[in-house]
Amino acid sequence: YETDENGKRKLNNNPRYPVVTLVLYFGLKRWDKPRTLLEVMGETIDDDMLPFVNDYKINLFEIAFLTDEQVEMFQSDFKIVADYFLQMRKNKEYKPSDTQIRHVREVLQLMSVLTNDRRFEEAVNDVENLGKGAEPKNMCDVLDKVEKRGEDRGIKIGESRGETKHAKESALRMKKDGLSIEKISIYVNIDEETIKKWISESENNSLVEDTDKENKTGDISEVDSLENKKSENEES
Repeated sequence: YETDENGKRKLNNNPRYPVVTLVLYFGLKRWDKPRTLLEVMGETIDDDMLPFVNDYKINLFEIAFLTDEQVEMFQSDFKIVADYFLQMRKNKEYKPSDTQIRHVREVLQLMSVLTNDRRFEEAVNDVENLGKGAEPKNMCDVLDKVEKRGEDRGIKIGESRGETKHAKESALRMKKDGLSIEKISIYVNIDEETIKKWISESENNSLVEDTDKENKTGDISEVDSLENKKSENEES
C-alpha cells in the first residue's frame, strides 16, 4: 500500500521484481563449502522439523571454472576479470589479451584486490597519474607499462649501485694516500659515517685475508716437514 495526498492508503499497483543474490567465487580450487541452509545446519536440526524449514540455497558461480565459451559470452569488463582467473586455473600464468577495457581504474582496482598481484596495484597508481584519455586501452597496455616502469627502476638502481661502488673504491684509495675522512667525504660526496664504515669493512677484510694466508703458509710448511721426514725414513 501507499498513502495519497489525503493520508488515505491505497493499493500500490507498481510491478514487483524479485531480488536475486549471486555469489561469485574467485578461488582456483573447487568450492567445498555448504551451498544450502540445511547443509550448514547439518545434524543440528531434527528430522521432524525438516518439513517446516525453508531451505535457502546460494547461487554460486565458480569464476575460475567457467568454460572458455562462457567467458566469451560476457559483454562487460567482467570478461577480462573472468579470463584472468580461468587462465590462472588452467595454465598457472596469465597472458593478457587485447580486449578493450571500458572502465580502466575500476577494473584494475578490482583485480588488485582479488589477485594480490602487485602489478595491478602499480597499474592503478600509474593510471591515477595519467590524464583523461591517456589510460591504457587493454591488459596488454597495462602490464607493458608496469614492466617498462620496472625495467626503468632496475636501470636506475643499477646505475646508483655503480656510482656507489666507484665512490667506495675512490674513498679507499684516498684513505691509503693519507687523506682525512673529512676531505674524502667532500671529494666523493658521501657522508663521513658511510666512509668510516667502508674503511672498517676494508680493514676487517684485509685482516681475514692475512689470517688465511698465514694458515695456508703453515699448512704448506707442515706438509713439507712431513715429506722430509718420509724421505729420511726411506733412506734409512
